[in-house]
Amino acid sequence: MDTGLVIFDLDGTLVDSSTDLANAANHARASLGLNPLPTKTVESYVGDGADVMVARALADSKAATYTGTPEQQAGLAAFDEHYLANLHANTRYYEGVAPVLEALQAHGYPLALVTNKAERYTLPLLERIGASNLFAVVVGGDTLAERKPSGAPLLHVAERLGIAPAELL
Repeated sequence: MDTGLVIFDLDGTLVDSSTDLANAANHARASLGLNPLPTKTVESYVGDGADVMVARALADSKAATYTGTPEQQAGLAAFDEHYLANLHANTRYYEGVAPVLEALQAHGYPLALVTNKAERYTLPLLERIGASNLFAVVVGGDTLAERKPSGAPLLHVAERLGIAPAELL
C-alpha cells in the first residue's frame, strides 16, 4: 500500500478495559461513601474521557457532566490514583485483535490510535500490553484542545503523517 492509514479507538475496540475502569470508578464512589455500581453500568458511562465518566459514575446518570465541583474533583482524584496503579490488572486485547494489528503492519499499513482516554493512562497501558511500538501516532483525549467526536484528532494524525484525510480508515 502506497498511502493510507488505519486509525483505531482503544477502549471497547482494541481492549476490554471495562473491569479496570469500573473498579477505579467504584473506588471513587467508595471514597465519597457511595455504593459500587455494576461493571455494565460503569461501562455505559465510558467514551467521553475520565472526567465525564467519573461524573456520570458519581451521579449514576448518563446525563451527568464534569463541572469541577469539589465532589467531582475528589472523585476524579480517587479514580486517577486507583486507575494509574491498576490500569492493566484486567485489561486485555479482545480476542483476535493482536494478530490483526500485526497483519496490518506486515502488509504495510501504518497504524494510529485516537482515544478519549488521557495520555497519562493511554501511554502506560500501551506499554504494559506490548503495543507501544505499534502506532505511528497516539492521540489521547488531552493531546489536543478538542477530542472525539470532533474530527480534529483525525485531522491531526493525517497532518502529522502527511496523509490526506481521504486516505484514513
